[in-house]
Amino acid sequence: MVSVFPKNKAWPTVIGTILLNSAENGKLLAVLDATYITKVRTAAAAAVATEKLANKDSEVASFVGCGGQTMLHVEAIDYVMPNLSRFVFYDKNKEAAEAIANRISHHEVVVANTIEECVSQADVLTTLTPSRSPIVKGGLLKRGVHINAMGADAEGKREFDHATYKMVDIWTVDDFDQAVHSGETQHAYKKRNGLMACMPWPKKGEGREISSLSEIVGRVKKDQITLFDSTGLAIQDIAVADYIYKKDN
Repeated sequence: MVSVFPKNKAWPTVIGTILLNSAENGKLLAVLDATYITKVRTAAAAAVATEKLANKDSEVASFVGCGGQTMLHVEAIDYVMPNLSRFVFYDKNKEAAEAIANRISHHEVVVANTIEECVSQADVLTTLTPSRSPIVKGGLLKRGVHINAMGADAEGKREFDHATYKMVDIWTVDDFDQAVHSGETQHAYKKRNGLMACMPWPKKGEGREISSLSEIVGRVKKDQITLFDSTGLAIQDIAVADYIYKKDN
């Protein structure tokens, strides 16, 4: 059960509760705080994608958007990428970026003055904003960067421009239908003659394709640009809730 109140200040904008029931007899097993669990599973998904797709020798992780999700993404990505040595943060509210940066003591930390400064350094780029217009331009990206596009989770949201889409060599999603409707992928697709045709990719079998995260093995070349479009799945919340319940019982 999830509610969204975008104007919240003292409380999170997204507040949720999980009722965990037995798959055997329907008995209520636990009531859990979905707000935190959703943050955990979102960061975990980004970490899985990063571990699969980022270059293993990546040194710089950049984060655009420094809200309630960011620190968990820092921890999760750092966990799977042992060679990271620098974290770069950017937020329109510089105090938010500084607050995250001040919590990190084991790596070099940079608070960028511009989004361009933040993006251009990244070997791993994670975007966590509610933007509805492109804020990251493809011309800023390093060859070989892995992108976690976490912000777009509703119709109309987007963080990247079309130049970025044309540069991506491997595009992966958590769920195809949901990504086409709500994720960054919605802007890489256009409807033609009743069919969903990928932009700039041709239809299935005629060029580069979009794959689910479960299908991806890894990159082929070091200089490929890879992108994970995360919209978030309820099954991920249930998996984490089940893990917590079993661990505590």
